[in-house]
Amino acid sequence: MSDTAPLLRVDAIETYYGPIRAIGGVSLDVAAGQIVTVLGANGAGKTTVLRTISGVMDPERGRVMFEGREIQGMAPDRVMRLGMCHVPEGREVFPFLTVHENIDFVRAAFELDAAGYVFKSRISSDLVEAINTICNGGRFSSAELSLPT
Repeated sequence: MSDTAPLLRVDAIETYYGPIRAIGGVSLDVAAGQIVTVLGANGAGKTTVLRTISGVMDPERGRVMFEGREIQGMAPDRVMRLGMCHVPEGREVFPFLTVHENIDFVRAAFELDAAGYVFKSRISSDLVEAINTICNGGRFSSAELSLPT
């Protein structure tokens, strides 16, 4: 990735819920270290934009580039291994922890091999299954993406 290329580039994404277009023509660039906020009324598509960027939903059109690599259509766990993930909001994974503490918990709970795959879990299989459900587009909404700094 060149120094001038954005860390994240979203180019004219269009995502549907069945036959209903939820978002259309959404584009944005995020530079390393930059903070971007997505604002809109309830039902405007904020969560759908973030779900599409993080791989929880696939766009019908457009593309998502992360560190110069196309990631649209990639499974959320593969996107996470690249360094970006969907962070739940509202109905938190662990409601008494901050977003940062939730991320730290997951990092501390798993040991990863060189390719970023979980090779050893320090927690129970039931909790691993629950986290896997959440990370693969479970029943949670989102308000943030976690990107490397």
